[in-house]
Amino acid sequence: SSGINAEYGGIGSELWSWDRRFQVDSRPAALWFLFWAELTRTVGSVLVGEENYELLNPPVFNKYSFYKFTVEAVERGSVDGRPLGPLLQGSLERSLRQYKEGMVYGDLRSYFSKNIFFSGKLPAWFGLDVGPYPTNSGLEVLKVGSVDTYLGAPCVFTQTWRFVTDMSTTLLHSILPGGPSGNVFSNIYKREIDNYVNEIYKVLQV
Repeated sequence: SSGINAEYGGIGSELWSWDRRFQVDSRPAALWFLFWAELTRTVGSVLVGEENYELLNPPVFNKYSFYKFTVEAVERGSVDGRPLGPLLQGSLERSLRQYKEGMVYGDLRSYFSKNIFFSGKLPAWFGLDVGPYPTNSGLEVLKVGSVDTYLGAPCVFTQTWRFVTDMSTTLLHSILPGGPSGNVFSNIYKREIDNYVNEIYKVLQV
């Protein structure tokens, strides 16, 4: 903690006292996310080779695909017979190099969508592209937002529909990250975006 503190502006003590909540404005959550992504990349590269790992796991997916293997490696203290300590150290050093002064979790996780036909080439005032909106999404299935690059091209991962139900009730919760109209020039084309970002659902009685 003290070593990280000296070089990275106090983030070491923040990480040490972090409450483990992935809030949009959290600095330690940002560093942890970078570290876990690097550790996952390291574990995956040891298991299948770095080149194969990059091909099999674009950045938007690698936090999920090798999550189980990374957890198992931490529990065992080794990866494919290699001690985990040096791999942890290398992952931490690489994540610290990526960390920028003042970076928060919302800088790394966000909702973003480009119109499929124009792919962000039209001026912003057309209003066809959405975001980015910072989010506190983690590795859970319900709420995920990620903007990465894969093979030099933008790679965005966001649900196009959320549908949540508790089987012990007769209520359904749902929200679209758009609106009820498919016409991009309609004033209700993006009506539900704020509700989607702020997790405000429509409740249906079955």
